Amino acid sequence: MNEHIIAVIKQNTPQAQIDPLPNTLIIGARSPETAVVVSDYPYGRRLRCVMRYWLETKKSHGTRLVSQTNNPKRPGLVWNKPHAGTYTQGAVVLHTDQNAHVKERAFTDFNLSTSTVERANHSFQQVENFERENAPAFTETDHEFIRRTKNIITTCMTRLQTPHQKTELNTTCPVCKNYYTTCTGTEEPPPDTPTQWQTQLAKSNALLF
Repeated sequence: MNEHIIAVIKQNTPQAQIDPLPNTLIIGARSPETAVVVSDYPYGRRLRCVMRYWLETKKSHGTRLVSQTNNPKRPGLVWNKPHAGTYTQGAVVLHTDQNAHVKERAFTDFNLSTSTVERANHSFQQVENFERENAPAFTETDHEFIRRTKNIITTCMTRLQTPHQKTELNTTCPVCKNYYTTCTGTEEPPPDTPTQWQTQLAKSNALLF
């Protein structure tokens, strides 16, 4: 239906990705020139148009999906004003679903939970799964976010597994940051924890020098 428009797009932007197959990870759609193009898209009730999608990344803001249709009411290829979505701070890629519809796929800090060892392990596995499935479409910003997220989870895991004594009931543990009921500490102090008198003795000795 829009063969002449697609021909113009191919000529003007040869890097455009036209009508990707269902369940496809979209790589490199980061500008209007490299956008993924849907050649047959509804425009109002009766008309059909061309739709294109790409991801836009802005430092300190994140990444957002941008979409743009052409105007089938005007002759030739005339693009309407782009429609930009909300910025997401995280790793963001594009893909097509089983119906070849273009969708965002993102991993953000909201996907993380590190309140317990089990949840931290689960979050780390989620990060690795997202990276394994989508890394070919990552930008350096996405790679950096994944590296930072892994480091955060690893640090939390180390903290959660540090031997310590549980705090009093309904108080927040300074080590694992959990309330008593989910604190990873034990009822007894760890073997290498100095007793109260040992701590006081060390402080007293320090005052002598």
